[in-house]
Amino acid sequence: MYKKSHAIIRLPVHFPNMQPVYFFDEERQALERAAQRNTMLTASFELNRTDPNANRCLYVEIPTHFVWKNNKLERRVLLGDRIVSRLYSVCSKTLN
Repeated sequence: MYKKSHAIIRLPVHFPNMQPVYFFDEERQALERAAQRNTMLTASFELNRTDPNANRCLYVEIPTHFVWKNNKLERRVLLGDRIVSRLYSVCSKTLN
């Protein structure tokens, strides 16, 4: 597969304050770091709150206009016309 045509970006979905946290057994501060770090979903909410131009974008359209770098969304220099956004599947029956 040496000829790539489109980049596929998977967009995470999670409930408030229930984003996944990965850590090793000896890491005690993992939850504190996770609470302070943005996910792509929370960063898109913040972006929609602060950027009037981003307000017009749906969550699946954000990767065509913004790039995820260093745990934040930054505006793309060139329009990402070769990007396909995919949402993780969410089952409504798993609500607790």
